[in-house]
Amino acid sequence: MATNLDSATRELWDKTLKHQVIMALPVLNSLMAKRKVVWKGGTVIKKSVGMDTLESLAQDYATNDPLTSSTKTILDRPQFGWKKKQVPIEYDVDVELQNLHASDARVIDLRKELVAAGQKAVRLSLRTNLFSAYSTSTDTDASFAGLDDALDPNCLTYGGITRSTSAKTWWNGASVDGTWTDEDTAGACSIHAIREMEIASSTYAMDRKPGDVLVVVSPTNFLGLKTEMETRLMYKTDGRLAKQGFQAMTLDNIEIVADPYLNTSSTLKTKVYLLNLPDWELRIHPNRSFKLTDAKWQGDIVNGFDKWLSRCLLAGNFVCWQPNASCYKTKLSA
Repeated sequence: MATNLDSATRELWDKTLKHQVIMALPVLNSLMAKRKVVWKGGTVIKKSVGMDTLESLAQDYATNDPLTSSTKTILDRPQFGWKKKQVPIEYDVDVELQNLHASDARVIDLRKELVAAGQKAVRLSLRTNLFSAYSTSTDTDASFAGLDDALDPNCLTYGGITRSTSAKTWWNGASVDGTWTDEDTAGACSIHAIREMEIASSTYAMDRKPGDVLVVVSPTNFLGLKTEMETRLMYKTDGRLAKQGFQAMTLDNIEIVADPYLNTSSTLKTKVYLLNLPDWELRIHPNRSFKLTDAKWQGDIVNGFDKWLSRCLLAGNFVCWQPNASCYKTKLSA
């Protein structure tokens, strides 16, 4: 039996999904602009990535020198599983009687409220996943992987590849001092710190183009950086995110954006992310692309209730194919 959820809400959901869920988050907004939000299926999410170069095999030789011959492993294939997320959307008989049809009894337009509430829930949940502390079981737990999972060397397994500060450092986030243990060192969130992070990561991303790098900070750190830049007459808001209404500015042609979520705790407030956007990807399975199921009356079930239930279903993951081209710090303060 068709209800307002299947017939009225679905069209609104599809039309506003991109704007309300993806474009509303600065990180995902930037990935969308880089065509890094990808709808693609498969058994797992995998890709061959370069972990080294053949530079060490290069030989300088004279005419009568014998030519060397050797091989070297330069590729690996990380793979990520599909993560699943759902948001239940439920209403009971009283809501249905008062709000299904336009009348003097209707308090709100239920279909618009359901769309807005469902999309907001997805957006907030994805944002929480993006900035959550790394998990020791990133590859096997239920949540979407986040930025910390990809960049923190203390997350020992990522994409099925084991890493540490002494082995496979190519699969860690870039280290400013080259030790891969400096991400938790306290310091100032300053122009100098941002430039150090950019230099450290650019060693592994020499083909960077304008617009490839995004720095994400808390509003508190953003204000400190803004003040420092204003005193040097460097403050500019000519970046793409700033033009779209986000709190953003540019430094050395790198856009710095404030995400309000990072001000919600003392731990998040001091995190600074420098992301090489071409290496990141939000993969969404087309069969569960924020799919809104039909609303089902629960009274059909024995001892059921006079309620209707629909679910927004999402399957995907947030992954990074080259962590060392990005960099992050956990304790930088304005």
